[in-house]
Amino acid sequence: METETPAVAPEASAELGVAHYFKGKRLEPFSFARQSAFQRLRVGSESTIESAAMLVFLCLQKPERIDRARGEEGCARFRLDLSAWADEQKIGISYTDEAGVLHGSKAGHEVQKIASEVWSEIAAAESEPDLKDETGTESPNA
Repeated sequence: METETPAVAPEASAELGVAHYFKGKRLEPFSFARQSAFQRLRVGSESTIESAAMLVFLCLQKPERIDRARGEEGCARFRLDLSAWADEQKIGISYTDEAGVLHGSKAGHEVQKIASEVWSEIAAAESEPDLKDETGTESPNA
């Protein structure tokens, strides 16, 4: 299965933060739509490798493909696509021992490293909501 080419131009995604790459492919930013899909696809913390692989996989997909991951059938199909992609990429469990030696899947280690960096970037990002209405005054519901 070939991963679809991301839709955002490299110049535009570079403005949104640090660029990440997996096996030479540039990942699109983990945008609101991708974060929403991540939650919708019910990827939890129970499986760190699945969580990391899903984050990377989502960042390689076009927005239209991500948007089709809705409802039970659409989400199930997307998760099956993730599994097929992960198998093709040889993503699996990996760990680093006390001596710093990597054991297991290098690709698994790489997706976990990318996911960790992305989550750290999200946590470190400073954002303040713009609660002003069209007239420039603060909204009374703020």
